[in-house]
Amino acid sequence: MHIDVNTGPTIPGRPSLFTDRLKRSLEQNGLTADEAEAMYETWKVSYFRTPGFKVFWILPRTLVDELLPIRISPQPKNLERVMVGRSEFLRPSFEQKLLNAQESDALYSFKDDRYIHAYEERVAQLSDPSYSNELASLPELAHGNEWEVNLFPNPTIDVITVEINSVYESPTGPMKLQVIDLNGKIVTNMNMNLVNGYGIQTIDLARLPNGTFFIQMNDGQFTRQFVKSSP
Repeated sequence: MHIDVNTGPTIPGRPSLFTDRLKRSLEQNGLTADEAEAMYETWKVSYFRTPGFKVFWILPRTLVDELLPIRISPQPKNLERVMVGRSEFLRPSFEQKLLNAQESDALYSFKDDRYIHAYEERVAQLSDPSYSNELASLPELAHGNEWEVNLFPNPTIDVITVEINSVYESPTGPMKLQVIDLNGKIVTNMNMNLVNGYGIQTIDLARLPNGTFFIQMNDGQFTRQFVKSSP
């Protein structure tokens, strides 16, 4: 199961698409609904409340038994065991940010991040001459693009999540977001808070009609299109 986990604030009372998919996968692999819920509650902060690109997978039962052999006496009639694996990937824009931090002697700003040693190793690798053109050749970093912007899901039914990542700088503070219709009318105004150049915001679109809209940041710093449709 692959999930790009850019989950930030969610609308109260509305379950996340990502958490639903994870729970369903756990149940399909043998857990009861209560057990799947308990497992999610145990790991939800690191799984779904931290930014990043993450891939989850359910380990095959044979591998779980091989890695963690277990004996129970008396032997139960049924024994279900589910283990979730997770990998976290550094996006090119974040790697560029690390390189910029190193060049300005600001890599220490990531010292409290649990992956700081991995960051240092990756920066050393990217600083090697053989890697000098690796990031520059990527579309999201080419042509002077300063912002990596993701809208999901798109098309959407009633909510859309906006994820913003600054490629070259690490601004912290409020940023104005606007939803604009095809006539240029602003239909939604809100602020997104950036921390070290990263921000994520879920927008409730339930009151808007179906159609094509635009997300605009800071009065035109960037504009992205999305479509709202019926179920």
